[in-house]
Amino acid sequence: MGRASLFAVCAVIAGCRPSHEDSAFRLRVAVVGPLTSLTPTQPRSSSVYAQEWVFESLLRTAADGAPIRGLAERFEFIDASRARVALRSGARFSDGSPVTADDIRASLLDHDVEVSEERGMLTIESRSGAAVEPLLRHAPVYKRVGDGYLGSGPFRVTAQDAEHLVLDRIRRIPGKIAEVALVAFPTPRDTFARTLAGDADLTVLQDAKQSEFFNGVDRLRVVRGPGANATAVAMGLKRLSRADRKAIAATLPRDELGRLVFGDRCVTMPAAPANHDAVPTRRLDIGFLVNDLQMERMALAVVRALGPAGGDVRALPLSDVLAQLNSRDFDLLLVRPLVWPLSAAALVWATGSPYNQLAYSNPQVDAALKAGDWARALQELHEDPPVVFICTPERLAVIDSRVKNPRVGPYAYLETLPDWEISE
Repeated sequence: MGRASLFAVCAVIAGCRPSHEDSAFRLRVAVVGPLTSLTPTQPRSSSVYAQEWVFESLLRTAADGAPIRGLAERFEFIDASRARVALRSGARFSDGSPVTADDIRASLLDHDVEVSEERGMLTIESRSGAAVEPLLRHAPVYKRVGDGYLGSGPFRVTAQDAEHLVLDRIRRIPGKIAEVALVAFPTPRDTFARTLAGDADLTVLQDAKQSEFFNGVDRLRVVRGPGANATAVAMGLKRLSRADRKAIAATLPRDELGRLVFGDRCVTMPAAPANHDAVPTRRLDIGFLVNDLQMERMALAVVRALGPAGGDVRALPLSDVLAQLNSRDFDLLLVRPLVWPLSAAALVWATGSPYNQLAYSNPQVDAALKAGDWARALQELHEDPPVVFICTPERLAVIDSRVKNPRVGPYAYLETLPDWEISE
């Protein structure tokens, strides 16, 4: 999705500051680059933060984990694999065209569902019998136009390159953010430092200790919220047997690892069952995404906890991380699987799911997921573990104090941004 150069747009260049007199409030978000084109599929860059502002899903997720209205104005579940929805009256894409049943069908084409329409209601049914609720929360609805994509969300992309992504609110609302600019910097240290220096109005904090630097900075505030993604150690399914993986899962001191990296701000996941098999005697290498400070610390902590079995720690570019996940040919790899709400397991671990990055497959897990029995699915995952769940860290962001009601989550990190209000 090609975009015009942004270097002539003062408001999005890191050294430019938004005018306080301008009623059209611009929010500059410091992220780690480079940025990639914004698409309804999972962007492989920090562009992912903007996905929720441009594309809508049929359902959203409430703070308690319950499904609530999104693009669907009404919905009901006939059973785990079938749902009926009615689209929001007047729902339109950013070019003004109406959202139709054909658009829903095209958006869900890769998810093995059947979409039929009768009397203004859409019936969405999984052909495999899989639970559809998590899909309706997660899959963005879009319209393909040439090489680009249109969404029905409140913002649209107006310009983009590797260092900037500019989004404009389609219908301006007094007192709310009119424009968002993602500004890319080389490392998390840069995003932190440039926000502290006043060159950005928002950044996500990787390290809770960084929040201390913003104490006494009146123009910024720190916002916290519960996490939806766990920190986990993925285990290569080609190199490690089920017995190996169960032994590693039972050996790693999850509580200790969580406290060491996150302090007391990481909710421990349910424990793996006791196991008396020996951890592999060969040294196990562990990889993590380059420029990820938390994962670097966790990798070092895991190697230490493994003792003689701890191998090399490797910082990997995103392309290498994705290649290893797809091949399953690695020892250990730090990942952040979605674990909340519990129904997200049907996206992450179901055989054949496009979000199942490890290509994990287990008939017992699939049966539990199809039945909507999330607790049993987790139990089965413990019996044949693809990952070791360490804990679920809280989310932190530092945000301009002129934003009156900022909050993170509950599902996507900055999904509530369109609702934030601005002080005059």
